[in-house]
Amino acid sequence: MDPAFLATPGIIDFGTLKKPGAAERSLYFYHRDGAAGQSWSLQSSKPWVVPDRAFGVFASKKPQRVRLSIDSRRLETGYHGADVTISGAGETLQVPLIVYVEDGPRHGPRGSLQALKIEPSYPDPLAVGSDRVFRAKGLYTSGDRKDITEQVQWHCDNRRTAEFVSPGVLRGKSEGYAGVIASAEGMESDRVPIFVDDDAGGPVITLSGPGDLPERLEVNTRKEFEIDIKNSGAGLLSWQLEATEPWIKIKRGQRETGHTKAGKRDRVTVLLDTHGLNDGNYRASLVVRSNGGDDVISFSVKVATIESVLVTPRKLSLPEGER
Repeated sequence: MDPAFLATPGIIDFGTLKKPGAAERSLYFYHRDGAAGQSWSLQSSKPWVVPDRAFGVFASKKPQRVRLSIDSRRLETGYHGADVTISGAGETLQVPLIVYVEDGPRHGPRGSLQALKIEPSYPDPLAVGSDRVFRAKGLYTSGDRKDITEQVQWHCDNRRTAEFVSPGVLRGKSEGYAGVIASAEGMESDRVPIFVDDDAGGPVITLSGPGDLPERLEVNTRKEFEIDIKNSGAGLLSWQLEATEPWIKIKRGQRETGHTKAGKRDRVTVLLDTHGLNDGNYRASLVVRSNGGDDVISFSVKVATIESVLVTPRKLSLPEGER
């Protein structure tokens, strides 16, 4: 019996990836029977494989395209493998992925900005009143690839349709098409088109954050906190968690993607892991992408080494009966 899904390539081979470095591959797939109008979801068995979208809707006789990216800084030297699972229309397909990571030359200064890219480059439609979160990635002459979302200037070429409410966060205002551009150091990214939909009958994401977080953490420690992902709209909310830095992690055994019914919520435990970090100030974000809009939690933490703790006085005497 022929498989319901057809995917190319059959094996996603990233080849050799030097550290530090990043790479991207495209995966195309479609349903043999069409399945037009039915939804699909995609997830990886490993957190270091990051798709630019995790859900969508099949179109008639049109393949779906997903870009998969890997950052070698999250991997040890050697061979690594993962499975990319596509589910939809009652069928499931697994596509294997392989990569070999090797140590690259040590870089000196980061160099100058060579290219600027917006992710996701093919965003899902945005509902009026909801947000879509974009990230800006800078590629430097040294080969370094860095998230510079908060350092670039963000532009929307149709402010009647959508506008940026904070760095990288675009809010839908009225139905129509718009384009998103990021600029820095005299350089502009490619224009990323987005459609704003006035249909209010779909899912809506509501994110409850962790509350107050410590501004200071000791090196080689982990801090847990919980977030609630609620579907405040109608239909099924499909969501995916995406950390901008590897020291933000999802607790082992918990999902990075999920589906939440209308009126329901899912709880996820997230870790701030300072193992391997040096003393200093760190900033990162946890992005929750969904078909009901996006949301983002930003972190700013100072990592420090506590070498000793001095308690004085060394000896303390209290009268009998006192504490």
